[in-house]
Amino acid sequence: ACGICEVGAYDDGSACVACGGSSALPMVLLSLVGIALLFLLCFVINRDFLLQSHGSLACVIATGNLFAGIQTLSVFSQLSIEWFEPIATLLNLMKLLSFDLKVLKMGCLVGGNPVVQYALRQFV
Repeated sequence: ACGICEVGAYDDGSACVACGGSSALPMVLLSLVGIALLFLLCFVINRDFLLQSHGSLACVIATGNLFAGIQTLSVFSQLSIEWFEPIATLLNLMKLLSFDLKVLKMGCLVGGNPVVQYALRQFV
């Protein structure tokens, strides 16, 4: 993998690859979806407090915990440990469900600056 890719390239995990015409599209789409979700969240939060049900709040919290757990388990699959069979299969399934930031090709939109890429990863 690259330490820092040149301008106009992104790290795909094994090498620096030149950005194509639509390489920045996933990052732009994620930004637009994120902004739309923020507006929706503001609308939901600013509703009358007495109309909000406890069940929907519990579902939102449980879903957030589920996503955090999936991301945490996917970190264990990156360790260089030979896992025994039930856990190895579980970790391979978690790879399918985890969110990989390399899909967004952030280097095509913000360049190869590692500080900026780290800040964007914290926002996601």
